[in-house]
Amino acid sequence: NFGFTLTGLYSQIFNQQYMSALRWAPTSNIANYGTLANPVLSEVSLKDGPKFTWRYSIGGTMDWRVAPRDVVSFSASWNAFDATFQEHIVTIRTGAPGVWGPAFTQGGTSGSVVYGPNQRKAFRQTYVVNTKYRHNGPVWKFEANAYTSHSKGLFRDMDYGYFQAVNYTQSGLRIRFDGINETRPDSITAATLDGTPTDIRKIGGRTIGTASTQPVDAFKTDKGVKANISRHIDLFGLPIQVKAGIDARRAIADARQPYRQWTFVGPDGRAGTADDLAGNYDLIDTSNSSVPAPYGYGRWEYPSNHKGYDLFRAHPEYFLHNAAYAIQQNALNSKNITED
Repeated sequence: NFGFTLTGLYSQIFNQQYMSALRWAPTSNIANYGTLANPVLSEVSLKDGPKFTWRYSIGGTMDWRVAPRDVVSFSASWNAFDATFQEHIVTIRTGAPGVWGPAFTQGGTSGSVVYGPNQRKAFRQTYVVNTKYRHNGPVWKFEANAYTSHSKGLFRDMDYGYFQAVNYTQSGLRIRFDGINETRPDSITAATLDGTPTDIRKIGGRTIGTASTQPVDAFKTDKGVKANISRHIDLFGLPIQVKAGIDARRAIADARQPYRQWTFVGPDGRAGTADDLAGNYDLIDTSNSSVPAPYGYGRWEYPSNHKGYDLFRAHPEYFLHNAAYAIQQNALNSKNITED
């Protein structure tokens, strides 16, 4: 007359996520160079994005036959998802190309390299509680059910000592792609406008741009009760089931994304000047930079969002807060919905 189950799960997963994305012209956005017969590779984006994921869950069910035709059931579950994302993204653009062919692109004078490290910690949690009563009589049948569930999703960066993203850019480059294949160019080289070679894998000559935080608070609650009663009747020799019931539900969703952004201005208080070069500061992620990058390009100097945030804490005057952006994001990304 009584039975129950208990379940539990724990897992830890590591994913080494590599991605290469090639952008060809012409497209609807880039129509002033390249042809359908001879398209031009104008942009290469590379991502090295390790991800760590932890999952936890516990649950249980109970069924109790309180009478020969009456059963009370109860179930509850809790699960959580914890993940850390650390993406190193490099985008290399040729700008308007000079010459190109199926296997190469020689960029003009407007090429650029952008480093965009992206890092966040995600936490999701959900619990569900459900109770049910069933009566299965010879004439009357009755069911009643009540449930509630609550979930939350949180994304954090600065709370754990790092920015969500910091951009590093070097413009005015002559970019060249050689050995182009379906996944990437075999070789990517760059030179300044006077012809001096520059190693795009080094961040020293990149200008620090914007730093941002993107916290997310998302919550959802569902509640409901329902009940029904039914029986069969004989109507002029035809068996007919008559059933009546109620079903009431409520769902509440609340989401807030108070994003903020700063522009790096350095000691002189001006953006884009010589003191904004990454080489002036200790910003290299020495751990991840010691491992060869994917696709055979050797080691890259990846910037560290931890060290970028350490610089912010040590010298907040180097960073100009964009108050208008914060107000706009808080207004656009704040939502509350109730549905009955």
